Amino acid sequence: MQKEFKIIQKMQSHGLIRRGLQATSDAGALIGACKKITEALDDLKNTSLILKDVKLMKLETSKTAAYAAHIDSEYVSRRSCTEGTRQEVLEGIYKWLDDSNSPAIYWLTGAAGMGKTTIAMTICEKIARQSNSSNEAANAAKRQGLPCPIIVVDALDENPGGFAFLKGLLEAVKAKELEGLKFFITSRTDPDISALCATFPPNAVCYLQNISKDSTQNDIRLYLKECFPSTESALLEKLTKASNGIFIYAATVVHLVIGPNGSTVNEQAMVLKEILSQTSDSDVSMGLNQLYNQIVWDA
Repeated sequence: MQKEFKIIQKMQSHGLIRRGLQATSDAGALIGACKKITEALDDLKNTSLILKDVKLMKLETSKTAAYAAHIDSEYVSRRSCTEGTRQEVLEGIYKWLDDSNSPAIYWLTGAAGMGKTTIAMTICEKIARQSNSSNEAANAAKRQGLPCPIIVVDALDENPGGFAFLKGLLEAVKAKELEGLKFFITSRTDPDISALCATFPPNAVCYLQNISKDSTQNDIRLYLKECFPSTESALLEKLTKASNGIFIYAATVVHLVIGPNGSTVNEQAMVLKEILSQTSDSDVSMGLNQLYNQIVWDA
């Protein structure tokens, strides 16, 4: 930029700035110098952003904080979404992830049992695959920088300090203290948390309770077919209807029917029929209570 500054200083020394715009040649030189200075400053800004991203990527990670740190342990069993399910929800989240200009925080909310944690697992797995992909360099170039680190916070409302955490996070993001990071947060639609997230734009929030029941039922149907591939369709259809759009009902049935040591097709059909015979058609919460009562009784 020194060359451009000398051009401008020369104009100033000859008093050309004031009358420079009247002379075509001097005006062109001035505009050209200013343009090159602006471009150099932009390059400097981009370089500082890349260096910041490099520092973020070099930060040590806690193994116990990894999304799959305790999965498949004695006490925790989680999985990602069945292929072909939750497509509308996931597409919206993926767009937020891939857009470098999207808000720093995404809020996924819904009642208990709607599948928030399963969706969060799916997002984590996708990010992990991208990080290990041979296309990582291409993805980084596409986004004009290094991949943005994503921090996933699941079940925020179940932590006594969840509200305070989110409030502090929003304040830090507003003050631009966490640039270069993105946060994916899930919680039930708690009134206090909802108030904090009330101003989130449509591309940074998803209300699972607003997803059509037909769409959710279709997803549950696909999930059950994956878990019980040899079970007759009529029986699975009754179970899909009994779930009433609540994923945790279907997931609980799957765990109960298959059991810790597996089961035969005939055994599965027999248990499914027994469950359905005791399920209320009028109230899904009543159906869940009956299901949990049966689990406790069988234990």
